[in-house]
This record gives sequence, C-alpha cells and structure tokens, in this order.
Amino acid sequence: MASFGLTHSVWSSLLLTLVIGVAWEVYEYIVGTTSLGRYVFQRAFKITPGVPKMGDTCMDICVDILGAFVFIIFFV
Repeated sequence: MASFGLTHSVWSSLLLTLVIGVAWEVYEYIVGTTSLGRYVFQRAFKITPGVPKMGDTCMDICVDILGAFVFIIFFV
C-alpha cells in the first residue's frame, strides 16, 4: 500500500480523520455552550456562536469520514 500524508495505511488515515473531526466537534461544543467560550469568540470575531445540535455534529463527523474515503479512493 502506498504511503501518503502523515499516515501509512488506510485505517490510520480514517482514524486520524475521525480523531480530528471529534476534536473539532468538542471545540464547537465548548465554544457554543460555555459563557467564556461564547464571550471570547464574540469579542474576537464579532459573531455569537449558537449551541451545536447533535444532528449537525453527527453529520459533520460522517462527512469527515466520507471525505477520507474519497481521498483514499482517488489518491491511494
């Protein structure tokens, strides 16, 4: 199997994509639900983030994994 990016196998690529996707969703949740996170985000970017919904979170992770599959199909 060809080596690509930061990983050396299909499974490690999928796992890395999943870990990064989950980390991003945790970040979105923290910013959206904590008053400090909302305050800092609002001051820095002049917008108020909404509270993330579980359906949106699951869809984001599924799209991340789908993107990893597409990458693997086309570039490996």
